[in-house]
Amino acid sequence: MLDYSKICQIEDFDDPEIKRIIKDVFSHEFDPQFEDDETVADSKRWEIAMAIRTLEDHDVLNRNSDILGVGAGLETTSYYLTKRAGRVFATDIYADAGDWSYGAPLGMLLDTSRYYQSDYEKNRLLPMHMDARRMHFPDESFDGIYSSGSIEHLGSLEYVANCSHEMGRVLKKGGILTVATEYKISGPHDGIGWDPFVILFSPKLLSKYIVEASGLKLIGQPNYEMSDKTATLSQPLLDFLHKVDRTETKILRSEAYPNLVLSHEGYVFGSVHMALYKPKDYVAGSNKWAEPSDTLLKTITEHNNTSIEKLIGSRVKEIQPTASDTVEVAPSLPKEYGESSEVLEKIINRLSGFIGKTYRFEAPISADENLVVFNQNYRSLNSKDYMFKLKLKGGIEARGEFQIDIIANSSNQTITRKAELRKTMLGQTIRMRAPLISNGDGVTIKVQSLTEVKCDIDFIKIRSTSIVDRIRSKIRRVLTSK
Repeated sequence: MLDYSKICQIEDFDDPEIKRIIKDVFSHEFDPQFEDDETVADSKRWEIAMAIRTLEDHDVLNRNSDILGVGAGLETTSYYLTKRAGRVFATDIYADAGDWSYGAPLGMLLDTSRYYQSDYEKNRLLPMHMDARRMHFPDESFDGIYSSGSIEHLGSLEYVANCSHEMGRVLKKGGILTVATEYKISGPHDGIGWDPFVILFSPKLLSKYIVEASGLKLIGQPNYEMSDKTATLSQPLLDFLHKVDRTETKILRSEAYPNLVLSHEGYVFGSVHMALYKPKDYVAGSNKWAEPSDTLLKTITEHNNTSIEKLIGSRVKEIQPTASDTVEVAPSLPKEYGESSEVLEKIINRLSGFIGKTYRFEAPISADENLVVFNQNYRSLNSKDYMFKLKLKGGIEARGEFQIDIIANSSNQTITRKAELRKTMLGQTIRMRAPLISNGDGVTIKVQSLTEVKCDIDFIKIRSTSIVDRIRSKIRRVLTSK
């Protein structure tokens, strides 16, 4: 029987329970041509299988249990456990993940089904924006907790201790915690990794910053012994990433896998899984040193407030998981328009965010204030089709005629649309499809009145075109040609 706290080894993939769980969890990826071949052994699959096995074997998976995912991102575990638990709370800094947004997208808070291609019980998965260093849950809230491949990215051992403290605090007595992270097999004696955001743990650090900091007890004795066969499978990290990047077919997977032991800048490392429990006679206090400090709590609060400010006033319609779709819009109003622009200045300052969001503001356009310019100059705006949509606020008077110009800065390509306004209770939408020939210099959007205009602009939205947009354009061309 496999130990619950151990490092990943190639022999583990021959264990009947690990094989069963991997096949069950990853059934939507299963390919009989490869799944019986050790070349597809992957430490990430192992981490997930070990977590589920630990929760299974200790009877915390049932329809009455609440399970918490810490740093859960788009973790497969979160989706899979909806079929085994009562509720699964997936927590991460979804609202403002920054460089990690590809793995913890804001869209997860809106529609979990977008990021998973297999069956799961949607009503049991509850994603939440939350900093792992301070969790806003009462003490002893969860029957089980899992965290796979996240705590090593917290930035410091102090923060790891804070996270461990919080996981121990919110776990019920008798509950189970599973943690998978990176293990230093060899490297500089006192080193913990080449990058502060990729911590490599030694047995001593695991004991101090996870076990002791959590206040919990290990299940059995940890096993940090590596087999000779596993050791021979080591490969450079950059070589592995290169192989994965260029692997386009499953036939080539054997070139990249097994992925069990990696090396980089003098370090050799792999995965380790830790299984802990909260004793029935648990008494809080022994791990008080790991409790989040007042300074950290203030920092987290400030960061959360900043995240809220970024989201407030924005009605998010379409969120994409890839960084290329989160394009910043930096609007500005030329000073040469003088004092007449002051009315719009506050409005324009609010118009910052990301492509795919809806930007809300009100701006009466008149003969005296006849030109509004929104400049976009962000390198991620690539050559592709975009839909520019301006919607007027319904239920108020709207009259006159104005013109919208969309200019691709790198090519001076201009697309123009004139719009005649009329009073409407529902609001009027002006759509422009623009295939931009732009290599990252962005766009300039001009809204200019041609006659005396009065209207309140409800929002402007910029997003990549969809197949629905293309069908609508085709129908419009057919109708106007008749």
